[in-house]
Amino acid sequence: MELKDRKIQIVIWTNHPFSWNEGGTLVLFYLCKCINDLNHTIFYSKLYLPYGQQKVYPFSNIHYVFDEHEIDDNTIVIYPEDVIDNPLICKNVIRWLLQSTIKLITSWKNTDLIYIWDTCQTEFKNKTEKMLAVPYFNPIFKKKNKNERTKTCYLIKKGVYLHDKLIFFHPQDSILINNWDNLEYISNIFNECKYFYCYDPLCMYSIYAVSCGCITILYPKKNKTKYEYFKEGFLEKNNKVYNYGIAYGNSEEEIKFATDTLEEGEFMYKELFESYKDTVYDLIKDLEIYFMEH
Repeated sequence: MELKDRKIQIVIWTNHPFSWNEGGTLVLFYLCKCINDLNHTIFYSKLYLPYGQQKVYPFSNIHYVFDEHEIDDNTIVIYPEDVIDNPLICKNVIRWLLQSTIKLITSWKNTDLIYIWDTCQTEFKNKTEKMLAVPYFNPIFKKKNKNERTKTCYLIKKGVYLHDKLIFFHPQDSILINNWDNLEYISNIFNECKYFYCYDPLCMYSIYAVSCGCITILYPKKNKTKYEYFKEGFLEKNNKVYNYGIAYGNSEEEIKFATDTLEEGEFMYKELFESYKDTVYDLIKDLEIYFMEH
């Protein structure tokens, strides 16, 4: 069914230019694709880029709002958490909170629907927030090296903000991958390395490294156990924790666990990511009910 034959558009506001390295922006584009891939008889999705951003098409089934006159009372807008008002002046607003640290903004209306990325975000009074997670598994990250590995690499990124104090534990000759935009290069580094030391607790590379056959050693969060860390994020689903190939800290016990589970972990996360498309189905079901009631 063509987009023009459907009735209600879901407009996704994207503040920042697309980048494969910016997970928060990437998932906004990917959500647009996932909604349109449903080929729903009523709902379809488009992206809105403010500030004259260049339109890019990283996925199939991506469409854009080219004129604000396309937005009407039947439009639903999805704003990420860094948009605190309603710049498109839409009647129907969804707030999609991608970070667990975000609080409910007092300027949001009671009619705004709240969707969260992970299950630990339960701080919103008088709201029934629901989960919407569409992690994208980039196929460029795959195991290509079956030989013995001796190198190590590390990444800091948001770790400097999310930890009170960092005490580095990676070897001095580790390869820093902080500022590399070339994903193929990073994939090749992971394929050369035995260990990846990750100081950023929210970084997707901790999973991509495992997919390349490289053990991830996560820098543990202060006063947070391994169980608490994995339980609060999207790596826990249906009471099952997905952490094969990942060591929580550099203890001998944790590294042994990651080593023993690495081979299974290479395939585990791709299946987990795919399963989260169920939350897109749930979103559309919610909107069907919402429009019946309004």
